[in-house]
Amino acid sequence: EYMTYNKRLQYWISAYGLVSFLYPFMILAPNYFNGDITLGDLFQIYSALNYVGNAFDWIINVYQPLTDWRATCDRLLAFDEASVAAEKATEENELIIISPAQGYVGADFWAQKLTISLPGGKPLWENAELRIAPADRVLISGPAGRGKSTLFRALAGVWPYSKGEVRTPAQSPTDVLCLPQKPYIPSHVTLRTAVCYPQDPQAYTE
Repeated sequence: EYMTYNKRLQYWISAYGLVSFLYPFMILAPNYFNGDITLGDLFQIYSALNYVGNAFDWIINVYQPLTDWRATCDRLLAFDEASVAAEKATEENELIIISPAQGYVGADFWAQKLTISLPGGKPLWENAELRIAPADRVLISGPAGRGKSTLFRALAGVWPYSKGEVRTPAQSPTDVLCLPQKPYIPSHVTLRTAVCYPQDPQAYTE
C-alpha cells in the first residue's frame, strides 16, 4: 500500500513539473511566432514566471519530506505509548517470587502456580508446575509460539507478565543463570541491570 501511494505521488509530482516547465512556453508561443516578442524576451519572461512558479511549488517540493516526518513522529509516539503501557502493566502485575529452596544446597529446582501471559494478556501457561532434581536433564519441546522461551524468561525473573513461585537450589536468585537461545534484553529493567544479570547491578561500579 505504501508503494502504491508513493508511486502515485511521484507520478503527480513528475506530471506537475513537466506541465509547469511547458506551460509558459505554450502561453508565450503565439506572441513569439506573431513577432510581438523576441527570443530574448521569451526567455526573460519565462525566467520571471519561473521564479513565481518556484514560490508556488514550495508545497510540492516539501510534501514528501513532510509526510516522512509525520510517519516518523507517528512511529515514535506509538513506541512511546507502548513503552508507557508496558511499564504500567509491569507495575500492576504480580511478579514471580524467586527464593532459595529449604536446604538449598543440593535441593530440587521447582516452580508452582506459574501463570505466564503475553503483553496483550493472552495466557501461555496457567498454574504450571515444574520440579527438577539435581543432575536431571529436562527437555521442553513443543510447536513454535507455545511459550517455551517465555517460560525460561519467567523462571529467570525477567518476564514481567507472570506470577507464581520459584524455588532455586541457590542461596540467591542471582546465583542461577538462565542463558537464552537468542539475545534478550528485558523491557522492564535498565540497561545496566540487564548487562549485570544475573548479579545485582549495585555490585559493580559505573
